[in-house]
Amino acid sequence: MQSLMAGIEPAYANRGLFTRLKIASIELARKKNCDLIYSKATSQFSTRANLKLGYHSARTIDYRTYVNKKGEHVFRDMSKIHQTCTLTVKDLRISNKFVLT
Repeated sequence: MQSLMAGIEPAYANRGLFTRLKIASIELARKKNCDLIYSKATSQFSTRANLKLGYHSARTIDYRTYVNKKGEHVFRDMSKIHQTCTLTVKDLRISNKFVLT
């Protein structure tokens, strides 16, 4: 399963909605017999939430140093919470439990 983007409207932040959304995605993946979930985390908040739910960091791209094939810095002027894009992976074959800290 692939989880590309998710976001919470700032007015509803800090209510656990993102975590509940991610848990629902994990439960759906299990129901559909998926072995792995790949999730792109584009902020420090989504990266941290994925890691708390048992995802592992597979690769991180630093927006400040990333250049495309033309040598262009396409991610200039990103906000402070959007400093990296991290590919996170959850292997559903390993554990059926959530690890919330």
